[in-house]
Parts: sequence; structure tokens; C-alpha cells
Amino acid sequence: MPYILKIETTNICNLRCAYCYDDRRAPLPGERPYGRMTADQFRSIIDSCGEYLFKINMYGFGEPFLFPETLEMICYATDKNIGVGVSSNLNHRDPDLARRIVASGLEVLIFSCHGVSFETSGRFMRGGNADLAFFQPPGAHCGPHGRRHENAVYRLAVLRDRI
Repeated sequence: MPYILKIETTNICNLRCAYCYDDRRAPLPGERPYGRMTADQFRSIIDSCGEYLFKINMYGFGEPFLFPETLEMICYATDKNIGVGVSSNLNHRDPDLARRIVASGLEVLIFSCHGVSFETSGRFMRGGNADLAFFQPPGAHCGPHGRRHENAVYRLAVLRDRI
């Protein structure tokens, strides 16, 4: 039985990144259509092999946090002592998302950002909003050379310590 699974819960994304394999074009005949896994489908997979699992990498070409059932899936796996990793572009307007991610028990969050400034991020992550992804809480300290060090991971770490 497998002890690590890679599950792409969706191939739907909210951006049109320059490096994406299909630039978010409509699928051609014979290619897989856009879609997403249901929470019931996810639970069925976990129920069938969860006792053997150590880790689930829950990402691929889609943006997992577009859909609320993703957090339900993470909770289901972590309640069974299975570590979960997710990759996200963090381009979401939900002000409560960070708190819900931390509360879900997520083990690893990969911040998928293809640029270190607003300009370079916008060039590669078309359709994205760097203000959403590069968020810094008020009162956070400045980074090297007096510039604000803006990152969403800091926001999640602060929340984790407060929950």
C-alpha cells in the first residue's frame, strides 16, 4: 500500500501564469476537462488506504483554496494523523482564510510565487494580485535594508501562535 499520495483536488486555477503548461486554455478533445474532487471522493480514498498513509501532497496545476471543501479534506486527513502539504498562490480575498488554514492542521504550505517584487510577480502570475499574496500585518518589522519584508507565510506563523 502507498504511504505517500499526490492528489490533485482540482485543476482549476484563478490565475493565468506565464509558465503554466496550458496557459489556462480550454482543454482540447481527448484532454482531461477542468474539474474538482468532491469531499466524498477524497474521504473514500482516505478510507480505503488512510491507515497506511504518512503524507498527502494535495496540489498540482489547480489552486486548492478556491474551494471550501479543500479545508474539509485537510481536516479529514489530519484527524487521521496524515500530514498534508498544499501549494497555493494565496491570491484570495477571504480575510479569514489564513486562520482557517492554520486551524485545519495543514502541515506544509508552499507559497507559489514566481517573483520577489510586485512587478516580477505580476509578469509571471498573470491575473494575480500581489497585494493579496504579499501581505504583511500592521506593525511587523522591516526586512533587510529598511524595506518591508512582505510575505504571507509570516501571517500564517503569527496566526498559528495565537490559535
